[in-house]
Amino acid sequence: MSFYDAIRVGASGAADFEIKRSLRFNRADTNYIERTPSSNGNKRTWTFSAWIKRGQLTSLQTFFSAGTNNPDVIVKFTPADQFEISRYGGSYQTQVTSTQLFRDPSAWYHIVGAVDTTQATASNRVKMYVNGTQITDFANSNYPSQNYEYPEINDTGFSNKIGKHGSNSQNFDGYMAEINFIDGLQLTPSSFAETNADTGQWVPIDTSGLTFGTNGFRLQLSDNSGTTATTLGKDTSGNGNNFTPYNFSVAAGAGNDSLEDTPTNNFPTINPISGYSTNFLSASNANLDFSMPNNHWAISTFPIPASGKWYAECVFTDVQTGDVSVINPNMLNDDSNSFDGRWNGIAYKNAGYIRVDNTQTQGPLTAISNNAIVGIKIDRDAGTVAFTINGVAQGNAENISSMTDSSVLVVANRRNSSAGSNPIGSQNYGQRPFSYLPAGFKALNSKNIPDPTILLPNQHFNTVLYSGDGNATKSITGIGFKPGWLWLKGRNTNYSHLLYDAVRGAGSLKAMNSNETRPEGSTVQDDSTFGFLNSFDSDGFSVTKGSDSTSYTNGGSSNYVAWNWYAGETDSATYRVVVVSDSGNKYRFRNSANTATFAQSAVTLNLAEGGTYTFDQSDSTMSSHPMKLSTTANGTHGGGSSYNTGVTYELDGSTVTESAFVSGFSSATSRKLIITVAASAPTLYYYCHYHSGMGGQANTNSTAGSSNFDGSIQTTVKANTTAGFSIVTYTGTGSAGATIGHGLGVTPDAILIKRRDAADNWMVYHNQANAGVDPEDYYGELNSTSVNVNSTIMLNDTAPTSTSITLGGDNSVNGSSATYVSYVFSEVAGYSKFNKYFGVFNDNGPMVYTGFRPAWLMVKQFGNDNWYMVDNKRDPINVMDHRLFADVSSAEGGVGQEHIDFLSNGFKWRKAKTPFNNAFNYIYFCFAEAPFKNSRAR
Repeated sequence: MSFYDAIRVGASGAADFEIKRSLRFNRADTNYIERTPSSNGNKRTWTFSAWIKRGQLTSLQTFFSAGTNNPDVIVKFTPADQFEISRYGGSYQTQVTSTQLFRDPSAWYHIVGAVDTTQATASNRVKMYVNGTQITDFANSNYPSQNYEYPEINDTGFSNKIGKHGSNSQNFDGYMAEINFIDGLQLTPSSFAETNADTGQWVPIDTSGLTFGTNGFRLQLSDNSGTTATTLGKDTSGNGNNFTPYNFSVAAGAGNDSLEDTPTNNFPTINPISGYSTNFLSASNANLDFSMPNNHWAISTFPIPASGKWYAECVFTDVQTGDVSVINPNMLNDDSNSFDGRWNGIAYKNAGYIRVDNTQTQGPLTAISNNAIVGIKIDRDAGTVAFTINGVAQGNAENISSMTDSSVLVVANRRNSSAGSNPIGSQNYGQRPFSYLPAGFKALNSKNIPDPTILLPNQHFNTVLYSGDGNATKSITGIGFKPGWLWLKGRNTNYSHLLYDAVRGAGSLKAMNSNETRPEGSTVQDDSTFGFLNSFDSDGFSVTKGSDSTSYTNGGSSNYVAWNWYAGETDSATYRVVVVSDSGNKYRFRNSANTATFAQSAVTLNLAEGGTYTFDQSDSTMSSHPMKLSTTANGTHGGGSSYNTGVTYELDGSTVTESAFVSGFSSATSRKLIITVAASAPTLYYYCHYHSGMGGQANTNSTAGSSNFDGSIQTTVKANTTAGFSIVTYTGTGSAGATIGHGLGVTPDAILIKRRDAADNWMVYHNQANAGVDPEDYYGELNSTSVNVNSTIMLNDTAPTSTSITLGGDNSVNGSSATYVSYVFSEVAGYSKFNKYFGVFNDNGPMVYTGFRPAWLMVKQFGNDNWYMVDNKRDPINVMDHRLFADVSSAEGGVGQEHIDFLSNGFKWRKAKTPFNNAFNYIYFCFAEAPFKNSRAR
């Protein structure tokens, strides 16, 4: 299920209820809280709800148990990181275990176990939910028999424990908050949380109005004035079912177990699944303490935002060769550059030196001593990193731009020598009070980090699955917007990928195939025989099956996936009009920045129906040449009349009549004709009121897109600048160095170009081609496994700019009179990422930070291998394995091979496999399900 589910949207939102504190459980301390009921309750029906953030992984961890040791009722994570509810009494009497794995330590889970053994249907007797979504796929499903009683639940003879299983050592490691137990009711997650309508985040609600039952309780864990049953373990349900805490501390300092890290304000911790090669640090104290063997790193879970001033503190109890740093964690496995990729970043070394990448830049300064507080200040606004020791500044701030790659930044500790013993210490990211917080700096937490530009990514990208029904037509809905670009693939068939866009339009013979060089209109998979896209609709799209029983769009026994990108709602543009002398006076148009005039006169315009276009005629060259519109070529000079449907005339900011526009034109300073193009508008012509032969044609397209004059080649562009995506069509000139406008207003990070009128390769530019060194000198091919090629063919060895893309003279991108389509992307923080990572060929593979919870990922090795694709709809749970390849037509494969986890802040490879995790460099395209600020652990 999608992270954002409109069906469950509530009215209150995240700001209405705040969880103040969580309780940290350190497995090594065997801490837990306990209560023994004084009277019996309901043994057949109960609900447990808790907010949980994981510390250590891959161990048996109990977060709620009832019993002594054996027998016991247990709600837990298994050693394989599954969610399980079971009753054990020498053997498992009941056991319900998820297939889904829960191993994301960077954000919070909401866990609900709801039991009612009176239900007639076995699967209704034990229900398990995570983040509001019911688990339906099980590794074990040994449900209790009808009217089965859990003897230990609500029994005066058995204790309830939070964070521990009986007398065994299956202690929980991590954080818990807002724990609710309902005696006598099987509730759904909506009793404890709801979806915030603004952010799409699953958020807690106030449960004070619930009926808790005799032995029910609510542990808010917020009173840290003591560690007694009436403070830290106080029941706030009204029942007075207080719990006694064991082995917790609320004293100030690193040992404090009452922290401000909560589901309503998430803080960083040390990330145990991010590391170097096969070296992943086993942090302790719920991932705030470290002991670093050689080649291990203590890496923060939070990527540092691109703006703001951020601060963290580190204390070494045994410094050895430890340091405090800001690094790019995605480069830890990169040994391909001129420096050792493990040593990237800006670091303060134990001996009192500052290093940038692998070069010492400052020192000697104050050496780090045991128990000194090392502060790290990251000023993204100034672009610097600076250090303090016990509040005293050390040296000068270093420029982040001096790092080789600062595309992703995190706070980290590292061991900078194999000599000596393990550096030992603890991190404070602000979940407990800082000792030396500098003025103007903040703790890095989900409240403080900026709101992302895009709060709900599924309003700009969404995946939809559907099953064919064999009917002549089928409408697919639920996307949430009208797609601008649609990529369709049969999942269980060897059918080609079908790519459509709103600028070229829907209909028969419009598809392009990512796995083929074929031109538009020549593919046998996209015609009246085999089916095609019929229309782009307001909430999806419609397909036509075709006359053959085999359908590439709606076969009766076929399943399909469609990936959809929003290209913006209504087209609009402002065109600045000027007059030039070109065999007589002619109209021309300026570029969007108003810095240059397009080199051709009286061009044919493309204006989209429903779009609003402003023709700004304020230039001095226009003073005696008022431009108007007509349905007749050359307007009144060709025997026609002016066209005024949807037209507004303005002089000096005031709306005027057509006649007043003409009569007052020369004396006005500001002169504008504005048209909103009507549906089914006729072909229009722009002309001069006074002079013949100055204008040209204006096509009113039933498809989308508007003329763009930012390059030397006129383009038609449909752009969603908010999401950094545009669709561009153009006709080539054959001249190397020609440019095309893309309409994004920022520099593109990835570009696809495909020739439409003849067979040719899909050309791909990615900003990290050649490991990000002169990527404009290289191109890849989406339809093949080929390596990136060093050539001027695609971009003429010229980097794209915020307005235009430079083309080579090759037929693949710029053949004379050839037609093309291009899909252009720029990175948007919290929504999209176009970057690289380095594989390690190990099943415990690299963790790649994106700054969001992914929805869709496409990966390509720098060498010879396929374009690998996964998404959150075909694999709604971890581990994910339903892969498709963009460059081949083969059916979905990889099932059961457990390739990858999507996480709250990125993705992690879980399989050693060549297409995505060999000892190679990889580029990737990734789009978000939820920005990390608002993401729950997956």
